[in-house]
Amino acid sequence: MPVSFSPWDMFLNAGPVVRSVIMLLTLASLLTWITFLAKSAELFNVRRKLHHAEKTLEGAHTLDMGEDYVRNTGLPYTLVMAARTERERSQDIPCDSEGLKE
Repeated sequence: MPVSFSPWDMFLNAGPVVRSVIMLLTLASLLTWITFLAKSAELFNVRRKLHHAEKTLEGAHTLDMGEDYVRNTGLPYTLVMAARTERERSQDIPCDSEGLKE
């Protein structure tokens, strides 16, 4: 009988421990690829939403308008609220001619 070096024949001729290791490695590889693809899709969606929010905020002429434009949008709204909080905390700084220009 000729010796076959195809991956499938080597798997079939391997012992139970080697088969188990190969199956576990295959499963781990599959899970890794699934995780990679899912996270890539998630990051793509977040990047798209942030780009849209950036374009929306560029059209806002004041912080209040920006807040209205991105209300309930997650991270962009959080950033606008952080800017609002910083503006409120900075109002009592004396001689702040280089501060906010709004």
